[in-house]
Amino acid sequence: MCAAVMLGCNAQPEQKVAAADGETLRPTRNTLTVPDTFSRNAQNQIRAPVSTGQASRIRCTVSRVADGDSIYCGSTGRIRLLMIDAPELAQGEVGRLSRDALDQLLPRGTAVTIETDVRARDRFDRILGYVFLADGRMVNEEMARGGFVAPLVIPPNVRHADRIRRASREARLARRGLWATSAFACSPRDYRGGKCLPARGDTARSSRGVPRR
Repeated sequence: MCAAVMLGCNAQPEQKVAAADGETLRPTRNTLTVPDTFSRNAQNQIRAPVSTGQASRIRCTVSRVADGDSIYCGSTGRIRLLMIDAPELAQGEVGRLSRDALDQLLPRGTAVTIETDVRARDRFDRILGYVFLADGRMVNEEMARGGFVAPLVIPPNVRHADRIRRASREARLARRGLWATSAFACSPRDYRGGKCLPARGDTARSSRGVPRR
């Protein structure tokens, strides 16, 4: 089993966190599904902070969800959600569950505000940002709190790192979402890097050749 690169709430930026030993990934419709609604507790409805430093704001309407950590937003193009890393669709059901969770939060036609950090685009020219709903919730944080993504902090974009780490740690300790399985025993980043060994009897496509992102 290869170690995940997720960062816990109390972890240093490069420390790796692995899922519990001995877990077997057998998500079923009866035991692991996208929740009907994400938490709308008033304590979690944190308004988007005022833009500071090199941050900028972009308002757009969601065209579609690509996977568990990226969306298309009208003429703005593809948005890569900062601080989170979702299982790849090539990983099968876990990738689809993560995508469906994001699709529930951001159905087509949803108006959102994108807040960028120090580095606004990646090498694929995607906008890197924090996605805020009209009610003030940060979608990146909600996905982490739901347990459908792993935290992934890459400097210099660290503005909301503590929030994402706290939400992810909360989900991991509560065994919420994909943390109830061994989905993150090998991180999405390691999967893309071809470092994940297939489980016995796993006939799914190998991780080798999956584009890095």
